[in-house]
Amino acid sequence: MLKLLLVGACGLFGLDPLSAQNPLPGEWTWEFQLHGDSCWYPCSIPGNNLSALLEAGRIPHPYSAEYLTIADREHSSADCSFRAKVFVDHAGLAHQHIDLHCEPDALCTILVNGAIAGQTENAFRQHRLPVKELLRAGFNEIVFSFRSPGKYADSLYSTHTPALPGGARTMVRKPQFHFGWDFVPEYLTSGLQVHPALAGWDDTALEHASIQTLFANSDSAKMVLHLSASCLDKSTDTLQVQLCFGCDTLYWIWVVDRGPCEKRCSFTLNRPHLWWPNGMGQPHLYDCHLRLTGQNGSIHTSKPWKTGIRTVKLVQAKDRGGSSFGFEVNGQALFCKGANWVPPDAFQITDESIETLVEAAAASHFNMLRVWGGGRYERDAFYEACDRKGILIWQDFMFACAMYPGGDRFVEEVRREAEYQVSRISGHPSLALWCGNNEISEGWHRWGWQDHLSKADRNQLWRYYQQIFERILPKVVEDRAPGIHYHPTSPTYGRGDHRFRVQGDAHDWGLWHDGMSFSKLIGRIPRFMSEFGFQSYPSLACLSAYLPPDQLMVGSKSLDQLQRHVFGKSIINRYLKANYPLPKDLAGTIYLSQLQAADGMMQIIDAHRRSRPYCMGSLFWQFNDSWPGISWSSIDYLGHWKALQHAVQRAFEPIRFCAEMQKERIVLWGLNDQLESESFVLRASIRDFEGRTLQSHQFTGMLSANCAQKVGQLNPPKPSPQFNNLHYLELEWYVRGDTLRALHYFANPQDLELEKPTFTLSRVQSAGKGYSFELKTDRFARGVYLEEKRGVRFFPNYFDLTPGHSVRVRSEGPLNWDSKSLVITSLYDFK
Repeated sequence: MLKLLLVGACGLFGLDPLSAQNPLPGEWTWEFQLHGDSCWYPCSIPGNNLSALLEAGRIPHPYSAEYLTIADREHSSADCSFRAKVFVDHAGLAHQHIDLHCEPDALCTILVNGAIAGQTENAFRQHRLPVKELLRAGFNEIVFSFRSPGKYADSLYSTHTPALPGGARTMVRKPQFHFGWDFVPEYLTSGLQVHPALAGWDDTALEHASIQTLFANSDSAKMVLHLSASCLDKSTDTLQVQLCFGCDTLYWIWVVDRGPCEKRCSFTLNRPHLWWPNGMGQPHLYDCHLRLTGQNGSIHTSKPWKTGIRTVKLVQAKDRGGSSFGFEVNGQALFCKGANWVPPDAFQITDESIETLVEAAAASHFNMLRVWGGGRYERDAFYEACDRKGILIWQDFMFACAMYPGGDRFVEEVRREAEYQVSRISGHPSLALWCGNNEISEGWHRWGWQDHLSKADRNQLWRYYQQIFERILPKVVEDRAPGIHYHPTSPTYGRGDHRFRVQGDAHDWGLWHDGMSFSKLIGRIPRFMSEFGFQSYPSLACLSAYLPPDQLMVGSKSLDQLQRHVFGKSIINRYLKANYPLPKDLAGTIYLSQLQAADGMMQIIDAHRRSRPYCMGSLFWQFNDSWPGISWSSIDYLGHWKALQHAVQRAFEPIRFCAEMQKERIVLWGLNDQLESESFVLRASIRDFEGRTLQSHQFTGMLSANCAQKVGQLNPPKPSPQFNNLHYLELEWYVRGDTLRALHYFANPQDLELEKPTFTLSRVQSAGKGYSFELKTDRFARGVYLEEKRGVRFFPNYFDLTPGHSVRVRSEGPLNWDSKSLVITSLYDFK
């Protein structure tokens, strides 16, 4: 039974099982070996076969041109082992139970002092192995021995009937992008994602604790407490549970029965501080501390953390247009702004870039990131950063673009994986949605996967699909994440089905894959866009870090190896030829490809935002990069913002004005994502590139809260090449003392009749680790880019600059300031 002694206040949290026990002290000394090699090499953990070989100097960096030209990479397909020497003292061995907590990659056999402690087949869950009987006082040897995932997958797939769309990668539960994707090459790693630990415990082990928000508003919140534990040495155990939550303290008495035991208890809080997404309010987090005490006063668990209270709901309601698809947080409709997240590194395990990337998302007014199903469930640091910054998480289960096998063994692994990950992640206030898979239903119904299958095989594979995505996964979410919605597949309907625009979420790859223009996507708005995008090159600073100088040119073999989409190079060039001046070198190709992606994507995002409430989300593909490749990312692998990231920072402003260009008029829109109405002053001016004003109009009024609304219209002069090529529309608005601008053009960039701008720097000041300065121009400058070098970045960048206005620019990174060394590029340079 569970007896509630006192309720003060509570929140939503998840507890890592390891923290429920007592980590044993002691250093771990690591070595690595390829099977068949007599040598063991010192290595670091977390790590894998590639990072260990790199650390030992056995291979060049896996992203380098030298590595990518290696034809025979036996080291990446060989079996391998990691071994550790661990000292365990008599006090540690005195615990009644000692478990080894580890998260090895798939296909691992774990040996302790030569005896098999366990075997793993799934990289997506934590394993807790009882090892007390295998340990001894003094030094112990723990070996993690891995089979090659590629060879294992091939051997299983060769005998699987029927053949599975997606290939051999479907046979192994590990990140699917490790087998290669259209934005990253194959890096088949084997290793340990987190450092293992030995944990001792007595009588009872707390395996999980979480509190979910079932209902919340400013007056009260209804919560449910979920505890699970194992009691192995007694028929029952009695624990005192103490939870310090902010200034309040809660106490419970928990009588734990022998064996696995779960308890839940509902309770109500008064006047909670709610957690809000970025732009809607503060992502309030409470300081919490959980302590479990045994009957003899011994502390079983002591864990501090931060947590928040909120409700999140996926609304899918039938209407005249079909069926809505949008999120409500704390009862308020939310227009979702953000992107798709891929693993920040293709082969290394690191938390270093996570904080920087989430900071960039928040600074760019994101309120949602979609963790894509071809990658991995992210590390705790990611979800904690999103909690702090108010970034909601659309979380895919790790299945993508393939049909997966059935069978009791595989399905049981999927169930255990889901139970572990849902319990671990759903305790974060940032978690908004669990989605079963990426593009599998779409692929099955519209990509020809069934064409060469017999009716019996089609029925069998679809039964496998239904078993995993329509029964097992939704049941786990229902049991372990009450209040969190489960969405079976993304997209709901693909662009080959007419329903994709009127129902559910959409992946619209008419742009890029189908060769449609950016303007075509502006005219076909879905209910929620969860994928769309356009490729561009990474910064020259990023390319220079991995390519030799003689390969830094268009058409070089090493540069082409960074393009993983089979038609990527030609697609970028085809779009450039239609809309932009042609580049003459690599620097120009980088600049124009980035400017093209930014210009086009920004127009589509504006169209999504002004179409609310019909459309309630715009998540582009993709936010970050896994390696220094040519991809759809808005931030390259080394953290340099591409033009797209600077553009979406402007496009996602909480209050923004934009223009909808129609044949005979220009409709002006006001976009307000805040929960309060705002008064505004908007000036709309048509100017020429000399800075002269052709016409100007001022609009004032009140922007309603949390909506898009028309605020006025203009009737420009009759379009003609002479007019379109020489003029632009400037929107300038004043809100809460801030002045913001947006520019719109009447002609393609290649047709603009630009003149040479002269730039002036002034008011240079030291600012943190860099500088800030003001930049002016005597003539209109389109797409102003301040050249970035390794570790040096400018904010903003890739912006338009008009005569009479200045832009304050901030630099980040070590910079020996010399204004004469600053290289400034604009579109004029390509005329």
